[in-house]
Amino acid sequence: MPALLSAYDAAKFARFVRDMGGARTRIRYVSYNGGQYVVLSGYPGLRRRLIGTRYSVTSARLIQMGIGRYGIRGSSLSGFRLSCFVGVGAEFLEYLFNSQTTMLDLLGGIGVELVKAGIASAVGYAAAATAGTFLATAAIPIGVGAVVVLVVGIGLNVLDNRYDIKQHVKDSLHYAVDMKATLTERFQKLDSSKVKAHVERAIGEIIDAAVDQVANETKAWILRQLPSGLVPGVPFRLPSLNNFKLLKR
Repeated sequence: MPALLSAYDAAKFARFVRDMGGARTRIRYVSYNGGQYVVLSGYPGLRRRLIGTRYSVTSARLIQMGIGRYGIRGSSLSGFRLSCFVGVGAEFLEYLFNSQTTMLDLLGGIGVELVKAGIASAVGYAAAATAGTFLATAAIPIGVGAVVVLVVGIGLNVLDNRYDIKQHVKDSLHYAVDMKATLTERFQKLDSSKVKAHVERAIGEIIDAAVDQVANETKAWILRQLPSGLVPGVPFRLPSLNNFKLLKR
């Protein structure tokens, strides 16, 4: 994929230099009436597309050619889309022609390739935008972005091959699916009657504990309301029966 992207960027860079009438065309940014413009200097007669000398930074022609911050962003997005197409296509071809590749392997490979394409495109965009800020030559930002994308893409592939990142992602997907199947099987083997009995026993224990707590609180409240002579700890005496006389017939 980095080789294909570098070839694409090289062709785009050559077309840009041709349309700009050479690599010496310079640009500078000016502000006028609240708007920002790009001023081109060089040989307007040699340019095929931008024959004028001043364009708005939001001009469709500048964006299509990759000039200015909006143009650099559009060029980076188009490179990212191409990276996605190439990465997904390569993984799909491997899925078709490799009998040992499963759908999970395809999804894992596509995910890793998309992440690598996003990283390379983001770094390339940052490099091109920085070059466009400090360098006045129109063609240099595009060339810098292309070189950075190529270097980062190759570096990411080297890291992927050295640490088997893609294979680890695929293995993780297989492990997750296997664990899901195992848990589902274990859950299906559970006896519903045992689960019901366990739930009922737990609810019964909670109710018993609540009843005991209420009984203890009630008993304590009753004891607090009784006269002091009837409070536990104080001697309790029965009433005397000496003066009690039975009725005579």
